[in-house]
Amino acid sequence: MGQKSVRVIKERLLKWALVGAVFCGLGVGVAMDGDAARVLAQPTCVVQNTPFISYAYGSINVNGLSAPAGTLVEAKSPRGDTVGCAEVTVAGSYGAMPIYGEDTSVSPTIAGMRSGETVDFFINGVRANNIPVLLWSGDKDIHQTDLTLLPQGDVSCDGMRNVIDALFILQKEVGMRHATNSCIVPMPADSLYTAFCDVSNDSLCNVVDALFILQCEVGISNVLCPASTP
Repeated sequence: MGQKSVRVIKERLLKWALVGAVFCGLGVGVAMDGDAARVLAQPTCVVQNTPFISYAYGSINVNGLSAPAGTLVEAKSPRGDTVGCAEVTVAGSYGAMPIYGEDTSVSPTIAGMRSGETVDFFINGVRANNIPVLLWSGDKDIHQTDLTLLPQGDVSCDGMRNVIDALFILQKEVGMRHATNSCIVPMPADSLYTAFCDVSNDSLCNVVDALFILQCEVGISNVLCPASTP
């Protein structure tokens, strides 16, 4: 496919996203007095616009299932600022979601992404895994990054919590695996994803977490899988 064809497709995607936003009742940016920045209001989030922008889209799954319409997707900077926000309108996909860059041309500075920074994604307020990692640049282009919200304890990043995850943690305890902050699929043979390891809520990743996962597998309740209320 030629570069011209790719550009045409991307332009159409942006137009469709804008039309969809209008028909879904999402707020449209309104210029602020004497300020180039604008505020984009949505039913459940507010993002401050800047002239610097990029777009993200992709699939979105929660615990192995397509995320339903109404699911909230947020993009945040490394400083915790919300720089993009959208609601899922079609189950299993999101975007094109604007992600705004920092604007230092106004006072006070409008918070946003900086060139080369990694965008963090959240699904309904919970940190999500995204593949591939999105490094922001104000290129006004569309970038695909697929979002997944994994169950707590899924250190193998396969979308499930089971005995495999307990095994990974035990292997870490005896030096056969090392911790990584990246949820890589497939997970390298010597790694495990530590962000979802501490299922016992003691700020550690160790044999206790493996035990809790195994207990859940055989129906023994604990803080990870509490007993259901009759």
